[in-house]
Amino acid sequence: DAGVAALLVGGVVEQDLYGLGGGGLVLVYPRREGKVISIVGQGWAAKKATIEWYRERGKTVEGKGLDPAVVPGALHAALTVLERWGTMSFEDVSGRAIEYARDGHVLRPRTARAVERELDFINEWPGNQSYWLKPDGSLYQAGETIAFPETARTLSRMVEAERAARSDGREVGIVAARDRFYKGDIAHEMVAFLKEHGTPFERDDFAEY
Repeated sequence: DAGVAALLVGGVVEQDLYGLGGGGLVLVYPRREGKVISIVGQGWAAKKATIEWYRERGKTVEGKGLDPAVVPGALHAALTVLERWGTMSFEDVSGRAIEYARDGHVLRPRTARAVERELDFINEWPGNQSYWLKPDGSLYQAGETIAFPETARTLSRMVEAERAARSDGREVGIVAARDRFYKGDIAHEMVAFLKEHGTPFERDDFAEY
């Protein structure tokens, strides 16, 4: 449980290392099983993202932006660990990550340097600008408070799905949280954004993952 909570918090406050929209490679040692188990939360590319698709458009998987995008796997890795070996709910383990994203946290020097280094790329995407820069377009400095309300909203919506499932006994709450991200309205929004920017993703790419 603590490890999953740390993974979620890290995906908010240590995004120079990894993010919740990327992959999550996890090693877990369940005492009752007495061995190390790997959870490979590495997302896959869209079914239509074939070599021919890239060649026809003059793209490469080494390109920046959305060209090499995959289905986010980090949250699935976290939820898999929680479902198989955890004792707490997604609401419990995600609480601190939601708090840091919603209310803000102190920007780490390493993250601040990473944002400055990638500023040209950030400025190519309005969403990245609103995410990483102040309203006047200036940089947050190390030690200043930065918040990610959209990330908090995404995690909170997953918590809402879990609560609803627990309240009416339909299914395991953790499954409901995962389904909302990969099959529900959150997936719909992600796929719509990806398609709007020329990627070949479809809803099935997320749902089947």
